[in-house]
Amino acid sequence: MLDPPPLFTKFIQFLGSMQPSVLPVLEFTVEPSIINSIRDRFASMNSGRPCTVFEAVTAVLWRCRTRVIMSDSDPEALMVLTVVTNARKYVGAKEGYYGNCTLGNMVTATAGAVGNGDLMDLVKMIRSTKNGVPGQSDLEMLQMADWYNIFSVSSWQNLFSEGMDFGAGGPARLMGCTHKMTFFLPSLTACIPCKDDDYNMVSVCVKEEHATAFLHELAHTTNIIGGYIRSPL
Repeated sequence: MLDPPPLFTKFIQFLGSMQPSVLPVLEFTVEPSIINSIRDRFASMNSGRPCTVFEAVTAVLWRCRTRVIMSDSDPEALMVLTVVTNARKYVGAKEGYYGNCTLGNMVTATAGAVGNGDLMDLVKMIRSTKNGVPGQSDLEMLQMADWYNIFSVSSWQNLFSEGMDFGAGGPARLMGCTHKMTFFLPSLTACIPCKDDDYNMVSVCVKEEHATAFLHELAHTTNIIGGYIRSPL
């Protein structure tokens, strides 16, 4: 059993101090052509090196979400993006350790900078932050932000669970499930696309009054298809 880093413990304590909220579940699919166009543009500006799919998708979603909720926020309000990353190498986890071992790396900017910013700039911010180690200043910034201005993003694409077969073939989609849709932070998970090349998303990132506007902003910005709203369970 590994002891969590002190900062991680403080982060969990911070989440425990927050009042969980009920948010609508949104499901939508991003076509590969949309993501590839962002990656190609990034590569053309960075010596041919494309950004990752995760970086491209996260930049789009963070900007779209911020634009929708900016009507209720000061353009100078602090926006925080937390990216769930693998922390095994930072805590000395040995090969074969299978317990949870993650960190929430943070990207911070004003609502105006995110909502009105260029996607390439947001991709660079996400890329430079997600591979680092959060420090005390990150936690202090998180504590300064309004609850609704925090957005947590994770991806299940590297869990290598899409190969599971219990006799009826592989899964159509791998995602989390809970009976009580209460969440400490607005969040989104990129699910594993098992039977096609689309990128499947399950999100609980906006309030009910912002849900339709959020999907419309996604459709307008990136031609996201198949979006619909499912009421909280």
